[in-house]
Amino acid sequence: MRSVLVSGPAEQAEALASALREVGFDTFGLDLPPQFGTGAAGPRPVRSVDCYVQLAGDGTGWGSPTRTVMRRVQAVTLVSPLLAHDATVLLVDDDCDGRRREALRLLVEAALDDGIGERRVVVLDESSLPEWIALERSFAEIVESLRSSG
Repeated sequence: MRSVLVSGPAEQAEALASALREVGFDTFGLDLPPQFGTGAAGPRPVRSVDCYVQLAGDGTGWGSPTRTVMRRVQAVTLVSPLLAHDATVLLVDDDCDGRRREALRLLVEAALDDGIGERRVVVLDESSLPEWIALERSFAEIVESLRSSG
């Protein structure tokens, strides 16, 4: 089973974690400092994390958009020791500025570059998240039907 760490505003993180559990992910939360979001509830696994999903926060008290980007990178840095060497980091972004979105992706890639593995970083627009979950659900159903037929 694939393990996923979800962080962001608590209610949103828990809702996403529930949706991901429905499609076969083993999800858990991690208590992060309040400025990074409390994340979804759940025990911390003893094995490596396959995917880290960081939801966009409400930005309250974060200051400028640049400060928001830097705090998000800092949050990834905090969880990076839990990530598998081939983990995927999915950053859900609510910023309309494509330059900041690209900067976020590049800074997170740089923060994760430890020379050991190759982690994939994806920045997804917040409005695309339901489509991503639906795609994962469809894929899980296809895989399950293939397993049961063979």
